[in-house]
Amino acid sequence: MLHKLTDEHVIPEMIKKMNVKNCTQTLSEKTAAMLNYSSKAPWGARLFWDRLFDSVNGSRGGSAPVKMRGPVKEVAGVSRHVEFWQEAVRTLYVPSLRNWILTLKSFISLWSELKLEGVSLWYTRNMNQDPLENFFGRVRALNHRNNSHSPYTFQCTFESLLITDILGPQSCNTNCEADAGETLVGFELFTELENTCDTYEVSSVAGPSASVPATSGLAGAGEAIPQLQQARKEKQNVHSSAFTAGYVSRILIKAFE
Repeated sequence: MLHKLTDEHVIPEMIKKMNVKNCTQTLSEKTAAMLNYSSKAPWGARLFWDRLFDSVNGSRGGSAPVKMRGPVKEVAGVSRHVEFWQEAVRTLYVPSLRNWILTLKSFISLWSELKLEGVSLWYTRNMNQDPLENFFGRVRALNHRNNSHSPYTFQCTFESLLITDILGPQSCNTNCEADAGETLVGFELFTELENTCDTYEVSSVAGPSASVPATSGLAGAGEAIPQLQQARKEKQNVHSSAFTAGYVSRILIKAFE
């Protein structure tokens, strides 16, 4: 029954602490059902956590009626999600779980505000920190080692990220799921304009810029885009080296001070 549980779930030395799925798969409904059948250990706590995880992870996809992974909504003026969250706040009222309590109370307040704005369905999975982590990670990557932004520099960075479509990629080996966020202005918009420039300037860090002649319409754009992509990759490689060099230099400076 518990085919998803592996050594990473039960052996402390092999547990990946930054991997949330290990926790959710261990404290799941299937685990609770198996313990209820084969063990004297309390299974109600695992069932509670399974319902709690589902209630804050609601998404599109046709969840089963008895599950909590559907959207937050009201039936006859009553929301089962809100009722469960209110009960969960009383259950979790211990100091070590105060962040969970803050999250659930915030969800209850947010749902009240959404109802006033005419929202009838709310998918709680959209309220997560992964898109924010991806975005601010790109902000740091674009500005190298500049960690203290003024409002003006942050505004410039934000505009640059939107225009250059650098928000799309996600950093490797992170604890973030890929978010479906798209930029407001795509690069294709500029290639579809009829009044395009006669040449595309391809920036290169290693040498002088190269001009790529463009023909009318999208034909010239199709020839220029691969070279633009290659120039972007070269720029990212150089910036990665500069980022690493800056980090190592900062450590060495602190060590010799």
